[in-house]
Amino acid sequence: MFGVQCPEGIPPALTMSILMNGYSESETRSIMREGGESEETIERWVLSLRESGFFKSIEGKQDEKDIETEEDGSTLLWKLFKGKLQANENDLKHRFFALDSAVKGFNTYIDFCNLSGTKASSAVPFSAVQDNCPWQGCIFAISTVLHMVSQPSAESKRNAVRSISKSLGGCSLPSKEVVAKSRWPFKLSESFNKAKETAEMTGDATALHISVTDVEVMRNPGKGFFIQRPGTFAHSCVLTISSVGVYLFQGYGPIGYTLLQHMEEHDDVYPLSILDGQIWVQRFEQFASERGGVWTEKVNDAYKFCFGVDLVQMGNMSIGSQLDAYYTVESFCFDANLVSTNFNLLPKPDEAMRIPCNDGAVAKGTAQLLSRKHKPDGGVKHYYVPITHCCGNQYCKAGDHLGKMQCAACKSVSYCGKDCQMEDWKLRHKKECKVFAARS
Repeated sequence: MFGVQCPEGIPPALTMSILMNGYSESETRSIMREGGESEETIERWVLSLRESGFFKSIEGKQDEKDIETEEDGSTLLWKLFKGKLQANENDLKHRFFALDSAVKGFNTYIDFCNLSGTKASSAVPFSAVQDNCPWQGCIFAISTVLHMVSQPSAESKRNAVRSISKSLGGCSLPSKEVVAKSRWPFKLSESFNKAKETAEMTGDATALHISVTDVEVMRNPGKGFFIQRPGTFAHSCVLTISSVGVYLFQGYGPIGYTLLQHMEEHDDVYPLSILDGQIWVQRFEQFASERGGVWTEKVNDAYKFCFGVDLVQMGNMSIGSQLDAYYTVESFCFDANLVSTNFNLLPKPDEAMRIPCNDGAVAKGTAQLLSRKHKPDGGVKHYYVPITHCCGNQYCKAGDHLGKMQCAACKSVSYCGKDCQMEDWKLRHKKECKVFAARS
């Protein structure tokens, strides 16, 4: 049949229909769902079709209508999010909350595999979602993105959002000893370069989930945002790298912007070129890997460059404050088909639900409510003096990057050996050693 060997177990009428109409993989999934097939059966059939070279064979029969397979995964992800948010932010919020609840097993009434066949209101009332999941909250905004770039199973999606989900044991720092040994200052550069190589070799996109936290945030006392500053900073974002360039997905709250506001403001900027993406990574590492342990004007500018927020102006930091950042990077490989498949997992929209979303106005207006002075560093004792225990040479070739010796002069930077120490001395430590020694 059209030079394609149809797999056993799949109705011939279905395969004939797919071939005759040139349906894409995502369209095929939709047809199977409409036919009442279970998600387990759909996954088995699609896998068989894919392994038989089925979709590859009909690619030549596709035209521009098949944007899901012809468009770059990161570009499709950006366009779908922006379009659906512009259409109805509250509706998308409601649908994603239902998906997230089903993934985590919180909703015993709606099964994850059958979620796409129901309406969001059948899974959870909107009243439970409206004010609890603001789009300017980085955790909720980034959770939605992670659901769209992880594999289409409940287990994969739980693992994708685990690190930023309190209910799954996330949103916490490891012990002081683990933080000290695991803080390789240049792991984002390392991950970015690997993602660039993946795009060049396979054409697939990579999503880098970046979470950065000041260790003080876990020790600052307080009973609410308006009583004491909740911490110096804690933020999550997703950077996607593909053959077309680099996109940044983020919302920043409570003072800042929603995911949609970020996308609309930067729509003419993204995708960044790979070179500009590397510059973003370097600026990120200026504050996230700052070895001197002090919040300087240079560090504040780097934070503002990456996230569009001036922490000194907000009162969260002051020049001279202790800086002790810890960040993690998780990678997810994805393409346009996966993005399309994941969006099809969402429950159906509720057409009658037309409640205006006020998240954007709240994000921009909250600054006026927070004019009171905060105490940078939270007014508590420092957690510990920030010393980089991993090798401080950006071009270290050691697998574990473990620092085995300290700079004898400043005692603030470690190295795995003499070669790395000499290389870093020429690159930058010669200029900073005396400054670090004065702060010790």
